[in-house]
Amino acid sequence: MPTGPPRRSRRFRLGLGGLGALIALAAGIVALGLALGWFDRGSVVGTSRGFEPSAGPQGAPHSDAWPEYGYDDMRTRANPRLLLEPKPFVEAWHYDAGSLLEFPPVIDAGRVVVGTNRGFALALDGRTGKLLWRRRLRGQIASSPALAGRLALFTTTAGRVTALDAATGRPTWSVALGAAVESSPLVADGSAYVGTLAGNVMRLSLR
Repeated sequence: MPTGPPRRSRRFRLGLGGLGALIALAAGIVALGLALGWFDRGSVVGTSRGFEPSAGPQGAPHSDAWPEYGYDDMRTRANPRLLLEPKPFVEAWHYDAGSLLEFPPVIDAGRVVVGTNRGFALALDGRTGKLLWRRRLRGQIASSPALAGRLALFTTTAGRVTALDAATGRPTWSVALGAAVESSPLVADGSAYVGTLAGNVMRLSLR
């Protein structure tokens, strides 16, 4: 009977066995090197002082202000002048917006301003929770608004940035950006910056 194929099969199995042994040996060497620190680039020199207090956020003149997502244009998420006492909070009021509030509200001048997934822009009295105004916008509001002076800025999944009068809710201007927007407006130096789901970043004049 022919003996060629079985010999090739044995050689093939021996080759696979040798390759497996080499891989296992290499893995063992790498594991040993990691354990002994062969691949360590060296000690990291640093300080245990932590953050310098002077570099932290300084807060705003009004302790009850939180005008945009992340608090300010640096997105520090901190207003040190908010006086929050470490005790259980008691509900002062609640308001049923009738839809998902995907992002937190913004607060200034005694108003709480927020958007819903049904496309409603709302302003509530911060002390009583009374509805001050409500405006239906095109698309869903999947972001926090931003307060910039007399304007309340909203972005929507219909691809628009809409500026409402913060006191009355009346439309001031609206701009179509060509793609859905789920980013919260960032206000800085007289402009509002937003990003679209198409990957574009837009700068809009607040005027």
